[in-house]
Amino acid sequence: MEKEKKGRKRFYTLLGALALALMLTGGLFAYTYTTANIALGMTAQSDIASVTPRSGLNWGNVFGHSKGDLPNNEWLFSITPENDYTGDLTVKVSIMNPGALALAYQYFNMQLALTDAGGNIIIGSGLAPAGHKYQVLSLENGVVGFDVAYSAGAGSPFYVKLVDGGYATFSRSPLDWASGYSVNPQLFCEVVARK
Repeated sequence: MEKEKKGRKRFYTLLGALALALMLTGGLFAYTYTTANIALGMTAQSDIASVTPRSGLNWGNVFGHSKGDLPNNEWLFSITPENDYTGDLTVKVSIMNPGALALAYQYFNMQLALTDAGGNIIIGSGLAPAGHKYQVLSLENGVVGFDVAYSAGAGSPFYVKLVDGGYATFSRSPLDWASGYSVNPQLFCEVVARK
């Protein structure tokens, strides 16, 4: 009988300890679990900059078996960063139809630079080595890039400018050129957030 009393006592003691533990831990969880929400006021924007191509460009005729210079100091694209965007930018310019151009031109080279609103060349930006004033866009090098560091109110808009350039075409008559040729370069300008 005494063993039975001790067993019951242990059972009630264990049951009491368990109830006490549940009360203590239940209270802890009840007091440490609270939540709150906040809206950070962020708004989605579609563009970090606007890119405007120069309109009305007409660089004239291209003849067979000839060499020529491209007009220098002409701006091709204007880039205006969004007022609220405070990050750095990368401006990439590429030739969209290099295959068709390669059927008409022996070479086609453009020296491109990035300038600020005052016409000052941003030196050594992007893929250009430090100290270089321009990058060469050609049939062999179809993409160039320029980096623009953010600076509040400084130099906007930016311009992709043709500093100089030249070309040479194939045989005398364009009729001899391979089918699908083009003498009219199509350029593409893309502005992305710099990583």
